[in-house]
Amino acid sequence: MQSVTRMIEPVEQAGDSFDSPLPRSELETGCPLGGGGEGHYHSALSCFFVAAGVIFQMLRDWAWELTEKGHGPDHFFIARFNPSDAGRLAAWVRRQPLPGFAFDPELSSGKGSHCASRVVFVDEATAEKLAANRAGEPPGNIWIYNQIEVCDHQLTIERGYASALVDDSNFIEAIIQSPDVIMVEWTIFGGGQGYGAQQVASGTTAAELMAYLQA
Repeated sequence: MQSVTRMIEPVEQAGDSFDSPLPRSELETGCPLGGGGEGHYHSALSCFFVAAGVIFQMLRDWAWELTEKGHGPDHFFIARFNPSDAGRLAAWVRRQPLPGFAFDPELSSGKGSHCASRVVFVDEATAEKLAANRAGEPPGNIWIYNQIEVCDHQLTIERGYASALVDDSNFIEAIIQSPDVIMVEWTIFGGGQGYGAQQVASGTTAAELMAYLQA
């Protein structure tokens, strides 16, 4: 029987980050500087996000305000997308480079959940503890963990006991930039383990999220 450990797949390290200066001309980027129409709008929007790669280097951690105010014990980032994006969202998350996270096929199977489409990644240390628990070894402490979950058209990032075990800033940047899935709502709050929700921020667009996270 295949071990649970082998079933959990480590995620490859992301490629080089965008660190070049802001482009100054169409010649440098291939981005149109003039024109009009719908096609031009989408092209210009894409080029804006490419240029904004430098800005993304200055984004705060999404839980910065929760940390400053001492909210918790757990931290949550929830983003909802168009219902029609449900299957596409799961596939999109599977394609993302998520260094420090491991894909969990057992949780992603959707067994025991209401999700028609589910994808779950956990930090690698937690993945090892889950594998050991499933193998029948004495249960380890899994109160401190980082998890990324897709349930249909909702994406949740959860940090147990406010623990930032993995830097997920590149993933947040990818959510903001992506033309493949359309964010329609997002919220950031603390709570869990019997404590009520303590919301610090919310919005309805990727632009609003970027504005909140800019230092």
